[in-house]
Amino acid sequence: MLLIRRLWGHASLYLPLALVGFLAAGSYWLVNNSPARESTLKYKAASHKPDYYMRAFSVKTVDEKGLLKSVVFGDYLNHYPDTDLLEIDGLRIEKYKTAGLFTLATARRGLITADGLDVQLFGDARVVRPGFVNERGIRSPELSYQSEFLHAFLDQDIITSHLPVTLMRGSDIFKADRLNFNNLKKTLLLEGRVQATIK
Repeated sequence: MLLIRRLWGHASLYLPLALVGFLAAGSYWLVNNSPARESTLKYKAASHKPDYYMRAFSVKTVDEKGLLKSVVFGDYLNHYPDTDLLEIDGLRIEKYKTAGLFTLATARRGLITADGLDVQLFGDARVVRPGFVNERGIRSPELSYQSEFLHAFLDQDIITSHLPVTLMRGSDIFKADRLNFNNLKKTLLLEGRVQATIK
């Protein structure tokens, strides 16, 4: 009886350690032999396929006062979720400024960022700012740009092109291989072969 008590005393000292070892070994076995857990949330990479489209549409944008900021017209529109770009066939954009001034952009095809401020025009691209008289009574003639490609940053009043372009200001005509026009800084850079007809 005394021997059994001694054995039981020694066993009770090591029993917790043995149980912990057994549980650790069981946990290790369970982790290594369980099938890999799949995430309940499956993320799908956005593909370059349109997620929505519109036909023969017009979209108006207004400011916080309800004044018209822009109108976008098109024959066909695709939105691509991977780039968040709008691709529009038969594009026409009317961008309005203060005092009724506006800029008109047209092209056979266009790419526009989601905020509508970065516009790439492809094929018979044209940007026109009609003539106007400012608050001091000074008349500014019509200004237009024509090319097979024009890149307009509408919020910065910048127009660029890496392709031959024709710039018309009233009756004056300028032709160049490349263009960079910044209306805010009042700078015009014509590069390559440049021709000018000033009347």
